[in-house]
Amino acid sequence: MDPLASQNSKNNQWHAFITNEKAKATLLDIAQTHHDCQMEVITGNLDKAIEHVANRDIRYLLIDISGEDDPIPKIKELAEHCHDEIYVIALGKTDNVSFYRKLQLIGIDDYLVLPIEEKALFDAMQTVGVTTTKSKAHQRQNIIVAGARSGVGASTIAVNLAHVFSENRQYKTCLIDWDYHFGSALLSFDLASNMDLVEAIGNVDRLDTSLLENLSKNASENLSVLGALCPLDMPITVQPNDVMKITTLLNEINDITLHDIPHSSELLYQLLNDDTTAVIIISDLSINAIRDTQRILEFCKKQAPHSDIIMVLMNDKSLSGEQITIKQFGLKVERNPDHIIENDKNIIVGALNIGEPLAKTDPNHPMIVTLRKITQSILKIKTQEKKKSILKRWLHI
Repeated sequence: MDPLASQNSKNNQWHAFITNEKAKATLLDIAQTHHDCQMEVITGNLDKAIEHVANRDIRYLLIDISGEDDPIPKIKELAEHCHDEIYVIALGKTDNVSFYRKLQLIGIDDYLVLPIEEKALFDAMQTVGVTTTKSKAHQRQNIIVAGARSGVGASTIAVNLAHVFSENRQYKTCLIDWDYHFGSALLSFDLASNMDLVEAIGNVDRLDTSLLENLSKNASENLSVLGALCPLDMPITVQPNDVMKITTLLNEINDITLHDIPHSSELLYQLLNDDTTAVIIISDLSINAIRDTQRILEFCKKQAPHSDIIMVLMNDKSLSGEQITIKQFGLKVERNPDHIIENDKNIIVGALNIGEPLAKTDPNHPMIVTLRKITQSILKIKTQEKKKSILKRWLHI
């Protein structure tokens, strides 16, 4: 797992299972001294930790194995209940390099020998990201998701990225759907259709952060969606300054502003600027997508040269006989895709039909695993091989 940003989520608190009284006192001292380190300290051994993890979605676990004669079998049992995104620190009395390596092989992120001083324990907890005091100002991201052609899957990627950023990464996120007539973002989160984006555009002169927050509909505590569903006979004209003002205000009140834009060079031109931190180009193995991927790449490099450009290739295996190959794609575009996603349309449509993103209904789907990697690269989160789930690390997969 990688560090998550928000310190206000219950998912981000430490769950500590302690039998050693001195270690327990040290943890309580940390909780009192460092208020950004949320913690639940529970008197209990590995058995209690296993029971706790099996029934809760937690991300940060601290276990005391000092009372176990042979903790390895129980830690392996614990691993079976741990999801992909969990950090585990163990405290024990065995001061032995081979024992530490065994714990690492199982998947323990850090091991500290008792007795331990407050600073050493706090530093270990801080290393995994929960107690970071990094300023939110340095985390704000303005991200564009653009399809190389209509129907390539850009909206699906945008919706699920929004869920990963807001729910998995715990960043305050706004997804803005710029398709006024056929947008699907509101529908994807089971939110009522409205005209809020059009109202924001029509009242841009008096628009401020408070009004924009009211117009954005909450899909969850950390996620809001701004969109519109206009009558087909209602043309919408947006001036570049209007787009700039809406984007600027959204960036002030959110950590992540995610733009889902229709296949439109005009909107891409209006949104691309020095404040754009990343552009995610969604393409596929069709001739027209390849042609327009090249054009969008060149355009992005010209308009926003400092932005990260991430290329995602949607691979529909059901059309394998009709598509060009991935190798041919790379040669024609003169760049290999950063990520390849198998386009599982049946599962994606199934999630849409119940008004929930695939990232929520099937968080371990290969597409969502790839999207988590994309968020890691955008947020510049450093990952290591051992940051697989504790179970996967133990099984070496």
